[in-house]
Amino acid sequence: MATIVQCNCGAEYRRTEEEFLIPHTGDAICTVCGAALESWSESTHVPSYELIERPDRSLNDQRPRGRDRGGG
Repeated sequence: MATIVQCNCGAEYRRTEEEFLIPHTGDAICTVCGAALESWSESTHVPSYELIERPDRSLNDQRPRGRDRGGG
């Protein structure tokens, strides 16, 4: 069964889960913004994320500019 997961940046992923005999540890990272979507440790149920919708670029362009620039 697949579920839809949305990152804070607006990217949407199809999340599925596979079962393994050996426990796995890992994490899923948003390929758009780099945020952590999920982490798991020693689990036999391992999620998989497929990007299905990128966020609208115009929404990202509305962020305030100039605040992250270096300087004193």
